[in-house]
Order: sequence, then structure tokens, then C-alpha cells
Amino acid sequence: MQTLNADYRKMRLTLDQLVRLDKSSWPDSIPEQIDHPMWEFSFAGEPIFVVCSTPAHVMRQSRRSSAFMLTFQPRWVFEKILGTEKAASAAFAEVRKRLIPYDSTSPSPLLGRYGNNEGREYQQYFLPDDNHAETGCPFAKLAQSKSSQIEDREQAA
Repeated sequence: MQTLNADYRKMRLTLDQLVRLDKSSWPDSIPEQIDHPMWEFSFAGEPIFVVCSTPAHVMRQSRRSSAFMLTFQPRWVFEKILGTEKAASAAFAEVRKRLIPYDSTSPSPLLGRYGNNEGREYQQYFLPDDNHAETGCPFAKLAQSKSSQIEDREQAA
């Protein structure tokens, strides 16, 4: 568990560094409030879904990799796949069905659908190996960094 927490911190630090490098404005269509159902990580104006995989993921093989790895998937990829309610329901059901024999733990209760009022996108980026670990919000610092960047830009203008 200690290694998994260290990997979680790596993910958070990496995303914080990316935010500092991003010279683009935050997309108008994405709320800046992390605890909003329509929030998601964005870089260069592009909304992105992030998946963190690590060697420390043992029970959750779907998130296991030989090295610390972040996968960035642009939102438009999902819009094409999940374009209708019927297609989205079928895709989510299929993913959960495939996770059951693959992972040694049940599908994470944090898995959800973008925009659903009950879920938060950031919670899906780093799924703990078990369904009981709490990791907090990986973007708390990110929100502060983004606000500071906006203030810095306003002062420079």
C-alpha cells in the first residue's frame, strides 16, 4: 500500500507540473471547480481523461503496468464511442463485465459516467488497489496552481 500511495503522489505531482507548463486558458466548457460533475483535467485547451497505472497495482490488474504510467485520452474519443445513451450503457456494462474476471477485486465504485451528479471524474484517474482506500483529491494543488496562474497572467497584462 505504501508504494501505491507513492505512485499516487507521483501522479499528482506530474499533473501539477503539466498545469504549470500549460500556457492555454482553461476551456470555457469545463468548470474550474474540481468537485463539479462536469470538471475534468485539461491541457492546451483539450479536456482529457487520465488513467494512472502502476507496478503497485496488484489486485486491480486493469491498472497494473511495469512502470509508473499515465495515459491521456482526449474527451472526443469517448464522445465518438459513447455517442448515444444506448451505446454508452452497452460500453459501460461491457467494461464492468470484463473487469470482473480480470481484476482480483470488484470494479471500483468510483467508476462512473462523465457528468453524472453522483461521481467525480478525478476520482477515476487513480483507482486504489482495493475499494476501501481513500486517496483524496489529486487536484487540490492543481486548482490552486491554476488560480495562481490566472492571477499572474492578469497582473502581467
